[in-house]
Amino acid sequence: MVGNRLDELLNAKKIKPGTLATMTGISKSTIYSIIKRNNKNVAYSTMEKIADALEVPVEYFYDREPAEEGQKEKPIPETEDEQVREIIDLISGLSDQKKAEALHYLRYLSDREENE
Repeated sequence: MVGNRLDELLNAKKIKPGTLATMTGISKSTIYSIIKRNNKNVAYSTMEKIADALEVPVEYFYDREPAEEGQKEKPIPETEDEQVREIIDLISGLSDQKKAEALHYLRYLSDREENE
C-alpha cells in the first residue's frame, strides 16, 4: 500500500519523513500518518507532491497489490469498446472527489502517452 511504498522509498533515498515534509509543504504529521497507517486512500494531490519531491511517477505509489489468496482478478476486456465501457462504469460509481482524481490520473496517462 501507499505507506509501505513511501517508507521503502524514503529509506532507499535516505530521506527522513521530516525532510520530506519540508520538501513538499505537507505537514510532518500527515507524512507520518501515511507511513504508519499504510493507507491506500491518500489524496491524489498529496501523493503528487510527494512523487514530485522524490522524483518518481505518482503511479509508483498506486500500483495494484496482488490479489489476495482466494480472490480472482477480473480479466481485462479484450475489445477497446469493452474497455471504455468498463472504465465508464467504474468511474460512474465513484464519489465526485474520486472522479476528479481519476480524471486527473487519466490526463496524466494521456500526456505521458503523447510524449512517448
